[in-house]
Amino acid sequence: MERNKTQTLLDDKQSKWEDREKNRRKIKPIIDTPGLPDELKEKISRMGVQISQVKLVIQKALYGTDLSYQHMRLSIPVNQVVSKDFLTPQKKMVLETRDIVSNKKSKIQFNLIEPSLEQTKIHLTKWDMNESSNYVLLNDWMQVAEGTNSSLEW
Repeated sequence: MERNKTQTLLDDKQSKWEDREKNRRKIKPIIDTPGLPDELKEKISRMGVQISQVKLVIQKALYGTDLSYQHMRLSIPVNQVVSKDFLTPQKKMVLETRDIVSNKKSKIQFNLIEPSLEQTKIHLTKWDMNESSNYVLLNDWMQVAEGTNSSLEW
């Protein structure tokens, strides 16, 4: 008798999870992926990177939290990442580790090329939530967002 109650509860919980997944909002890409502008290709080449190595990570609309000084970060939901292999296995491992002293997730610093073609040093980290994970751009993200002309598309 007790086993039947337990099984019924488990079945109900599973059913609720399945219903939740069905009703969950699916986010589709905004538009077709544009080609890289020639100026950007030249900038990347001058940095010693082959254009064939360049990968689209995400194309998304910026939300209020992405532009908020209270949040000061750009979130990149892992489930919306277009090129899952944009990070090397070693860099993925770094993002999974924690600092021994602060217990904070580790960060990777890299150069971000802005729409103005200026380079900004920025940090990437990974935040794991209960049911999802986000890559997050930190540090100078707000300066990048501020300096970007609103007529440019990201």
